[in-house]
Amino acid sequence: MSISPLPLPERIDDESAMVRYLGALLTADGASGRRDLWVFMLDGDGHPLDPATCVDDVPADPAPRFTGNLFLLFRRTLASVAPDGSVAMALERPGPPQVCLSDRQWASALRWGARREGVRLHGPYLVVGGRVRRLPDGEAN
Repeated sequence: MSISPLPLPERIDDESAMVRYLGALLTADGASGRRDLWVFMLDGDGHPLDPATCVDDVPADPAPRFTGNLFLLFRRTLASVAPDGSVAMALERPGPPQVCLSDRQWASALRWGARREGVRLHGPYLVVGGRVRRLPDGEAN
């Protein structure tokens, strides 16, 4: 999936604004047919930083080392470009719109990585079937 060429909003200051922003960007062109992890950085005031990054074709089961290293990179990047900034993440996948075990595992792994590195995380969100929703809190079952 490609990102739609939409202007960046002035500020994302709540959950519904984040869902609208991600929906406008990620659902316009249709699903990619694979599992992708989208990363969006925001400055300390909630202004999106350009560009968004996509980790293509991630596995169904997240590896703790991968998510830990990913958030180490985010912490270092934010320290240099937006010290009070944050990261929004969206897992895009094909298939049914219901949240599945793999989605919950990704959510838990991403939240763990963010806590470990002290990175403020929005979401994570799930993008499937043209819909964006926040993945539920809680550990994988």
